[in-house]
This record gives sequence, C-alpha cells and structure tokens, in this order.
Amino acid sequence: MNIEEIKGLLGVGQLSLNEDLNEAKESTGWYSQWFNDERVRVIMPADAVNAVMAGDNPNLGLNEPQEKEGPKGKYTLKTIVAYTADVVM
Repeated sequence: MNIEEIKGLLGVGQLSLNEDLNEAKESTGWYSQWFNDERVRVIMPADAVNAVMAGDNPNLGLNEPQEKEGPKGKYTLKTIVAYTADVVM
C-alpha cells in the first residue's frame, strides 16, 4: 500500500506526524499523531516517514490496532509499517 491508501484506511485526509522525543529531547525513532476525539494514536517509524517524504513510495502496511492504557485513559494505537523486502514461501 502507499501512504494515500493508508490514509484512506485510517479515514483521514491528512497525516500530521510529529517526531516523538524522550525526556532528554532525543529522537525515539518514531513519529506520531493523536486524534483526541477518537482516542487514537497513529505511529510510524522514522525510516518509513523519511522514505515517504523522499518520494520513495515505500510498501506500507497497517498493523492490527492495539488497545493501550495511557495517563488519560484507554486509547487505540495504530502502527504504520514499511515492508523492506518481499517474502517468498
């Protein structure tokens, strides 16, 4: 899938991913966006974000949603992943 197909699955017209930083203000290697009204967090690894931004059109996927517990209650985590190789079985 490409990023447009992922946005379609998420039901959004635009993703505004922000770099996640740890307490020391260092990159975690992930980008994320919160959809507060729906209590949904979408995350994507930095290498996949960089590939999309560079126009490399990586093969993306969307993992199964996970229910998580956060400081403000339960939320759904959706992870966008980039596939780096074809698997042949």
